[in-house]
Amino acid sequence: MNAPYIRTILSLAPPAVRVRRAVTLIELLVALGLSGVVIIAVSGIFMGIQKQWSFSSTRARAVESGEMALDQVCSDIRNAISLQAVDGSKTNTFSLPNATDTAGNYVPARVSSTLQYVAGSRIHYYLSDSTGTAGSGTMLWRETNSAPSGNTGWTPDSTWSLVTTSGSKARYNNISNIAFSTSGLPSNIVQVSITILTTEGTQTYSLTLTRSVYLVDHN
Repeated sequence: MNAPYIRTILSLAPPAVRVRRAVTLIELLVALGLSGVVIIAVSGIFMGIQKQWSFSSTRARAVESGEMALDQVCSDIRNAISLQAVDGSKTNTFSLPNATDTAGNYVPARVSSTLQYVAGSRIHYYLSDSTGTAGSGTMLWRETNSAPSGNTGWTPDSTWSLVTTSGSKARYNNISNIAFSTSGLPSNIVQVSITILTTEGTQTYSLTLTRSVYLVDHN
């Protein structure tokens, strides 16, 4: 048999069959373990991002509520004549002028030879529950008194303090403190601070918002 014939026979022979080795149980367990580690790590990152987003969203809503409360309080006291740190049994009450023009704007009156604003009704802010009774609570309430002085006559203002469509839902809730200060400030400037509470899971955080108000009707 000559050489070319042998090469032809060899070329027609079927290729060798490659034997594939099966995956062992140990390799399968290792692969599953590594996959589990990756899944746990990715899940942890995702849950952390989700938790942070949830906290940021909760905090943003609380800050928005606190800013709305500050806006309303500052709008009320902007026309006050003065802040009384101690007013009988109350603390931090504001006196409003007693005279207005036909458009409802506060106007001064002549006292002897001086043109000045004369004290009229008063307003006071405090924390309570849905009843409006002064005491413990996280709802911001306002009460008014038509008399310029004295302990009697204070009336909780539910229209200001509660949502109109609900008899017990507060307009401004989750507030732990409201404070007023004139320390180190000009006599016609009052600093208002509101501390709000925000809860995420089992943790409760507090945040204080502060604003300075110019009393436009200050004598």
